[in-house]
Amino acid sequence: MTLSRTILILGLLFLISGCASTTSHGTDGRALTLLRPKDQSLSRGGTNKVLVTVERDGFSGPIAIEFEDLPDGVRVIEEDPQVPADDYFQNFTFYVEDNAPVVSDHSIRIIATGPNGLEAVEHFQVDIS
Repeated sequence: MTLSRTILILGLLFLISGCASTTSHGTDGRALTLLRPKDQSLSRGGTNKVLVTVERDGFSGPIAIEFEDLPDGVRVIEEDPQVPADDYFQNFTFYVEDNAPVVSDHSIRIIATGPNGLEAVEHFQVDIS
């Protein structure tokens, strides 16, 4: 990893460190942290990017990402949602159907899964207009 990329990642993590996060600790000393994504405002018939941020301790492999409790008419476009190995961030594209119901403060559950049963869970809110 280049020095400039390392500085950028550390700076971004510093900026968002006040956000909620969940850390899962393995018995082998590994740890996985999932930072709570920003709440989102979605528009019917459109797409929106949701930034997922993870931190790894003791491993560098990919992190599987799963979104649960999506509102009716909303889906994640990516076929194999994950944060790639050795990376900290990944954008996921949410698509909202034209006829999706209008909702406020709908809670979406996000699950990050790493090796050896490491799993971190967070929630974020979405509005659809």
